[in-house]
Amino acid sequence: MEKLQEAVKEINSLHRVYSSSPIFGVDYEMEEKPQPLEELTIEQVLDDVEIEPDEQTDAYAAYFADGNKQQDREPVFSEELGLAVEKLKEGFTLQGLWEVMG
Repeated sequence: MEKLQEAVKEINSLHRVYSSSPIFGVDYEMEEKPQPLEELTIEQVLDDVEIEPDEQTDAYAAYFADGNKQQDREPVFSEELGLAVEKLKEGFTLQGLWEVMG
């Protein structure tokens, strides 16, 4: 029984040592020590850029903002799509509507 207790003591001691510094089967050495984060951090520079609105209209917003619409616009044949679509509002193109999706 005494030998068993000594074996348990030895196993627990080895387990504690292994747990503090486990070996995962990979042995490596770093050639260069990485720089500390403080040395790599740079200050963020704020740009003094103003975003100017472009001339394009937002087709998505324009179609949903059509609040007083009583009925659908007349259908017209679209050569691009090869099918009938609701006539587009003045100033809008099919390409502009597809760009909303992109």
